[in-house]
Amino acid sequence: MRGEPVPRVLLMVGLFAPAACLFPSLGGLSEGSADATLADSGGDTTSDAFAFVQANSSTVNDASIATISFKQPVTAGDTLIVCVDWAGAGTMKVTDSLGNAFSTVYVVGSRLVSVAFDVRGGIDLVSLDLGVVSSEYEIYVHEYRGVRALDFANGMNGTGDAMSSGPIDVTEAPELLFGFGPINGGSGVAGEGFTQRTALNGNITEDMVVTDAGTLSATAVNLNGSSWTMIGASFKGF
Repeated sequence: MRGEPVPRVLLMVGLFAPAACLFPSLGGLSEGSADATLADSGGDTTSDAFAFVQANSSTVNDASIATISFKQPVTAGDTLIVCVDWAGAGTMKVTDSLGNAFSTVYVVGSRLVSVAFDVRGGIDLVSLDLGVVSSEYEIYVHEYRGVRALDFANGMNGTGDAMSSGPIDVTEAPELLFGFGPINGGSGVAGEGFTQRTALNGNITEDMVVTDAGTLSATAVNLNGSSWTMIGASFKGF
């Protein structure tokens, strides 16, 4: 979307195992069809440990505060994952109309992933406050069931076809592995084993269930963009 940002990490989560570690076994959160994964909408999708409930995405222009609603009321006790890619400088603050507490998972330049656990339920409007006017926000919101806590996170910028967050540890399998992949000036698709949840402006959010402990990465494929950012995070279940 814009020139490649300079990485800026707000929260480094954990220590990462060497890249030589074997990848764990993977399992997706099944969808009824490939098209359904790009619908930015609901439809309860389950695995033994986790459930993807709904997602939505939107672009907001020329604002210091941008908002987006979940399409359906969120359920009390679920987890909300918010991703944002914005133009310009500033520190992003994520809040919602239900008073849930959001924490930064990882940030690379002007690309951020934030999470709220054990949320209050109801109709929910998410707000992103930059404090200064941004020419563009790209916002992605997700609701998951069965997610308890953050395990590890990582992120990086890059060029070329193969997008990767860098290594992410999974310590208490099964875990949910989530990925956010904004692409400058192009589009992409989810990595092998991942289910794509949104595709606003060619960018990617995705997930999979990891069934064995180990080290792996959130991955995607850059189809035609000049550069990309990939942020990934592993989440523990109950």
